[in-house]
Amino acid sequence: ETVLRTFWHETGHQIARKFWDDAEPNVEWARAVALDGKTIAAYAETAMTEGMLYEDFAETVTGYLSSDGGRLVPGLREHFPQRFAFLDRVFAVPAHLDFSREVLQAEARARNLIFLAAGSGAGATIWVAEELGR
Repeated sequence: ETVLRTFWHETGHQIARKFWDDAEPNVEWARAVALDGKTIAAYAETAMTEGMLYEDFAETVTGYLSSDGGRLVPGLREHFPQRFAFLDRVFAVPAHLDFSREVLQAEARARNLIFLAAGSGAGATIWVAEELGR
């Protein structure tokens, strides 16, 4: 589970870089944090006191993915409604697209990449995130 949580956390940093060309989230994320009024993890809280909002983003992505968007742990969505709504938009798939075959292939590929990266160190997480983006 630790490897998977680390993967999700580092994936959060990659998502931020993809959306904002920087690990630091945008103003909309900062507004969501302010409205939610708390952090999802002690690590994020400590980092935010040092001005590192990007760790809150990565930790929230971890919570979002590990709880299947809050479906497995409804309390997370209740405590962080603004951030989870933001991530709903980030992870949304347009309803008009039919990804059935492509999704299954991508999931199989993701599982294989995660398996390969599990014993390969922190640099492998970035490689996996880049591979998944292709």
